[in-house]
Amino acid sequence: MQIDFHYDVIYVLARYAGYNREDAKIIAHSSQYVDDAENGGLVKFTNYPSYYHIRTAHKILDKDNLNEVANFHSWVPFHFLPGNLRDKDNGLGTSFVSKLVCRENSQIAKEMMEECILRKNNYNGLHRLGISLHVYADTWAHQNFVGIFDEINRTKNLHVINEKTGIHEKIIMKIEDIIDGTILDEFFPIGHGTVQKAPDLPYLKWEYTNYLGDKSEVIDNSNRFIRAAKEIFKYLKRYQIGDATAITEQLPLEAEEKINALFQNITQEDKQIRHEQWQMRLDEDYFGFHDEAYPYISYGPNSWKSLAMNTNVRKNDNNDKYTISEAFLSSDWKKFHDAVKEHWDFVINHLLPGHGVIM
Repeated sequence: MQIDFHYDVIYVLARYAGYNREDAKIIAHSSQYVDDAENGGLVKFTNYPSYYHIRTAHKILDKDNLNEVANFHSWVPFHFLPGNLRDKDNGLGTSFVSKLVCRENSQIAKEMMEECILRKNNYNGLHRLGISLHVYADTWAHQNFVGIFDEINRTKNLHVINEKTGIHEKIIMKIEDIIDGTILDEFFPIGHGTVQKAPDLPYLKWEYTNYLGDKSEVIDNSNRFIRAAKEIFKYLKRYQIGDATAITEQLPLEAEEKINALFQNITQEDKQIRHEQWQMRLDEDYFGFHDEAYPYISYGPNSWKSLAMNTNVRKNDNNDKYTISEAFLSSDWKKFHDAVKEHWDFVINHLLPGHGVIM
């Protein structure tokens, strides 16, 4: 999933669930920032001890993907939450890697959401909610892949369905995607990299052959994404109640239909264009919130980090030093990264070991 789901859909679902605009923005921003927080380590201050934070993402061709520790810090807890699959579930055999296979709405994913709701009264509760919803949503898009370097991620025969003819056609990719796909498939099988953007595009219907030579059924992303949206809406309501297992109202049918229509009808491959289309719908009051479009800024002026440091920051700023102010201690950026560390600690040191997955 990309910014049109992690940011726009999460915001819309939060508003439908009754959150005010500011809280919905915090949840949505935190959700999307999981894909954009590519820096980690020490933030150095001229007038205060350093602040340590961990990154939640790195590019698919980042050399750190060859580092198993880096994978456990990022891909596994934030993007490919293990589903604890066993031989009776998928025929792969009960092995460490088969337990790591990401699974739609798994028991582990539900327990992750329960822990998030238990911590709702923390000073950064909304930030953690956004992080958890990112991971939870990805269990739909990333199912059947794992967040480590392993042959289980190897694929071939990636095709999409041409809606006009019904004919299966091989995906036509940009030259850099073709090159990346070859590299990823042969030498770098991590996550869903070998099927590239296919799981992330809401409108796409596609199929592939997995590493065992088994052909998948046709995957309808809009169907996957709307199932995710409906379950996320329930957890947004449960968070408000403070009960992770409460029976809540369903996403209203009108809301479901409006969201699903955008999944199917906004068909640009460029994620930024799709994001802009969702923003236009807000401006047009498509959802009935009377909300104006709201900016998402990952780096640079007015970004969360720039506001926290009280100065403009660059994307690659690991060696920069800042002068700390009171704004830093209460900033969304610090609250987000504090929540990141809490999430990582729970998933890696408590949740996964509780299911026999030791990393």
